[in-house]
Amino acid sequence: MRHTDLTSADESRLEAALEEFTAGSGARSAALVDQRGSVLAKTGLAMGRAADLATQAARLHASGRRIGELAGSGEVRELVAVGGGGRLTVQEMAKQGGAVLLLSFFDPGADAGRVSRAVETLRGAVEGSRSGSGPLAALEDTMLERLDQTFPAE
Repeated sequence: MRHTDLTSADESRLEAALEEFTAGSGARSAALVDQRGSVLAKTGLAMGRAADLATQAARLHASGRRIGELAGSGEVRELVAVGGGGRLTVQEMAKQGGAVLLLSFFDPGADAGRVSRAVETLRGAVEGSRSGSGPLAALEDTMLERLDQTFPAE
């Protein structure tokens, strides 16, 4: 994994949660990415491809949020692209301390109920890990410490 703020144990936990998501949802592949486009966890994708997709997913998410603001429709939590090869989704899993996004690919005809249940299970795991323990909480703490060092309080 390329995200330098996560320990190998943190990476393993996120990978396991993501693998559980793909098994439960029927997704072909998936990745958890931060709002900067860094890969936090991936399954079913080569690292180079995951990194490229993560960067584009973060940009797409930022664009979707801005479009929602301009349209006056509030927050955009999910973007979906559908084509002949299947469905691509970019979903916001958690927002506190910076967005964590789920990028997932599904075959045409994927069971919507099954996908929805798996997304909510994964969202609970991601949000739970941000509530004070786990890999994303450690990442958030590291990022906050770096901000404090860079911009000390006067």
